[in-house]
Amino acid sequence: MKKTFSIFIFALILLSFVSAWNTCDGTCTENSPGCGAYIDTNQDGLCDHGQEKQVQIPSTAQKISLSIPVVNSEHDLITGQELKTKTVKEIATIYRISEIEYAKKLSEELKVVVLPNYNFQTLHDNYNLGPSTAKEIALEMKGLPGIKENIKYRGKQYYTIPLITITILLYFLTLFLTKRGNLSLKTHRKIWNILLLIAFFGTGILGLLLVINLEFGLNISLPFSILRWHVLIGIPGVIISFFHIFWHMPYLKKMFNFNK
Repeated sequence: MKKTFSIFIFALILLSFVSAWNTCDGTCTENSPGCGAYIDTNQDGLCDHGQEKQVQIPSTAQKISLSIPVVNSEHDLITGQELKTKTVKEIATIYRISEIEYAKKLSEELKVVVLPNYNFQTLHDNYNLGPSTAKEIALEMKGLPGIKENIKYRGKQYYTIPLITITILLYFLTLFLTKRGNLSLKTHRKIWNILLLIAFFGTGILGLLLVINLEFGLNISLPFSILRWHVLIGIPGVIISFFHIFWHMPYLKKMFNFNK
């Protein structure tokens, strides 16, 4: 009975507290008469009972900010296409490394002499130096990790054996036609003399461009790799030159015969 009475009293107190909300017009202050249970939780100087019930946010609540770390990749300071337009010196400046040491590292990599004024387009066309490799060497000099790639730096295929084989087979084909009377000896030799002339000028002009680019650091480029075609034309040219020597062997024997 006592327990039931206590619960009843507690319910009356709670009901009176709840019903006390909105018991005034909201304009009364702490000293206004007849306001009843004055309370001001939002510190606006007015009784909360005459206002809509508000949800209080603890003053200790703090804003939580999320930040994503920005990764500054030294590897991406310059794109591969932009790198090809720069010299060794300019790339060394971008990566803040010694241009002399950078040129030396590139020389060791390519097994040729590289100077600071050399253009990367020239190194790419002539020695197959990729932009990623150039960046990799620069980063290694700074002691930073690079992006390793499986690249064959000088792995261009020059088809040496196929070119030699095809040249020899074509020569013996024209020689066979000459023996059969389908082709005159004069025409046979004229064909191979013309091919020798083409090979001579082709390798000579492309070789001269290579020297000019490397010697003066110029960026003379063609739609194809100068070094690659210099070699591709030169291989059959050497074989044809042996044929030419064989034709003139009697003359050469007399020329080098110093006993007469």
